[in-house]
Amino acid sequence: MKRKASGRRGRPAKRRYDAPNDFAFLSQDIIKDVLDAGMNPKSMRSGTFGKMALIGGPWRRLVRGYSYLTCNWDNEDPVLVRFSGMHRREEVEEAEVRSGEVIVKADCTGDLASCRNKNYRSLFSKMTDILDLKGSYSEMASTLKILPSSFSEISLLFVSEEAPTPKHYKQFSERLNAVLKSKHLRKFQLIHYNYIKKHIEFTSCLEDFVTKPDFEHFKTDAPVSMDFLVPAIEAWRKRCMFSVSRQQIYIRTAVSEKTMKEFTSKIVPNWDYNNAKNWKWTEQHPKDPERYLKIEALSTSDRVTIYFFHEPQ
Repeated sequence: MKRKASGRRGRPAKRRYDAPNDFAFLSQDIIKDVLDAGMNPKSMRSGTFGKMALIGGPWRRLVRGYSYLTCNWDNEDPVLVRFSGMHRREEVEEAEVRSGEVIVKADCTGDLASCRNKNYRSLFSKMTDILDLKGSYSEMASTLKILPSSFSEISLLFVSEEAPTPKHYKQFSERLNAVLKSKHLRKFQLIHYNYIKKHIEFTSCLEDFVTKPDFEHFKTDAPVSMDFLVPAIEAWRKRCMFSVSRQQIYIRTAVSEKTMKEFTSKIVPNWDYNNAKNWKWTEQHPKDPERYLKIEALSTSDRVTIYFFHEPQ
């Protein structure tokens, strides 16, 4: 009589996904490519990455062997945490970082260039994917200058008791434009916590960023000109192939009858803008009927939001 499969202590074995054998026993090179693409902080937290261990074959062993690091750094020694398959988490020292391991999320505060222990700079080359940076304009400009350009997502939070000087404001603006040139960057955000925002002088780098096919998100509460929105919309209308399913631009600007008439005359010549508090526009992509553009302008909050999105029919 055949015995039923069971786990430890007589418990029923975990049910594996019903996957064809030719998928479960793919070559390890292909499996590693799949795991490389699927492993990130979100998939680890949600458990979707760990579920790939249930496919069968060598998947379980390879999933358990995968790991990534996060880093929390605030002018002192960085705190490194290793996350690995099956929800394992452990704090590690810099000397324990394995060859090939990368820091997929760096949460930094202040000016890392002023860190007394220069040996920790070897960690910079391992940083990738996500950067959350807090500090004054001068601190963030200094830190961004020494960090690599390998981040796909950057979020900056201005936190300072004093307003930036004209010199620091200029240094920060120049550094932002350099950051936007990165070929890896897809998401960018600049938010101010306790400061009356000044107009950020973005160059053509911002226009180049929001017209990239793989651009996903741009958000700032600092006043910016609406000029860069027109090329972004025109690039979307001309695009035949799409790298991402959704793109979003969120800015603060002066939403007045004059500025909106100037803006709409460039993108929607036939639209008769009225001085409504809430202005919305939606259009279908000229070549792909499942792609849409949506524009929302709120005069009450001086907010303009643009969505490029995919909506299957």
